[in-house]
Amino acid sequence: MIARLRANAGFLVLAVFFFLSAWVIDGWDFFTENKSSVSYKFKKALEYRDAQLNDILKEADVHFDTYAYGAFVDTYAKQFDELYDNKQCGLFIFRNDSLIYWTDNSIPVEDNLYYSDYKNRIVKLKSGWYQSVFRQRDNITFVALGLIKHSFPYQNTYLSNSFQKSFDIPNTVEINLLPPDARVTAVEQQKTYNYELIYPEQFEPAQTLRHISIAFYCVFILLFLFFFERLCRQTKSKRHTAIYALGLIALVVLVRYIGFTLSFPGNLYSLELFSPLLYAESDILPSLGDLLLTALTAFYCVYIFSRYITLTRFKEKIPTLAAFCNFSSHI
Repeated sequence: MIARLRANAGFLVLAVFFFLSAWVIDGWDFFTENKSSVSYKFKKALEYRDAQLNDILKEADVHFDTYAYGAFVDTYAKQFDELYDNKQCGLFIFRNDSLIYWTDNSIPVEDNLYYSDYKNRIVKLKSGWYQSVFRQRDNITFVALGLIKHSFPYQNTYLSNSFQKSFDIPNTVEINLLPPDARVTAVEQQKTYNYELIYPEQFEPAQTLRHISIAFYCVFILLFLFFFERLCRQTKSKRHTAIYALGLIALVVLVRYIGFTLSFPGNLYSLELFSPLLYAESDILPSLGDLLLTALTAFYCVYIFSRYITLTRFKEKIPTLAAFCNFSSHI
């Protein structure tokens, strides 16, 4: 075992080297203000705020009683009234089309739902840009709005067109809504938005660094997989080979899960391939890039399973599995 590890240690060392190099480049590109890093941070802040707004709606929906509106105001309204001061968010409740409850006057909403556009994920109001989440129950509509960026017609020492602190991006970046025919159409669960960011001239994408980082990650994956495959091939015991193969499959699935959950590496997930504009099916497959990576992961796991694990009886009982395993092992 130790001898095999030493014989193949060079591949593992090279894999670690390429991973660390890609990680350093990825981090450098991320913390250098450019279109890629700003777009990534904006997207993550939207997802974070989306969770906050949904929590507000869930709590309001639980406590609000259509037939005991006064009790709601007396008992629960106080905790909602502090939303804007604490999180720069607001809760608004409409009965039919009329506004019957609001937490703060700082967000200038229309008092008639018919003239509002809160079903869009991002809305432009008189005081700025807001993230919108809504929920309906019978004739009651709950709307939660969270500040993205102030947009005042006049600015001074006290009024500035700044982003909400969760976004942490330069105030010189502007937001623009896409035209109706270009808006994202996806399932309701998808966190997709009909916007584009407009950058000042100094925000140029570090394309070369990003491509080098992605290439290094690819080399790391290839060397990493090659290292474990050589261990499987050089093992004489079928039992140990099966253990190594199962361990490799588990490791590949774990790496894919971590990458999917954390959107890692950032440079890879900043590509247009991972945008829901091209494809969005569900939370599990939110982009075309995720679909391709998940499919490659599944195919590789089947390949390893069919090549290094022998389950003759099991395959005889399920001919389709045997045929698929044989097909994948010969590609």
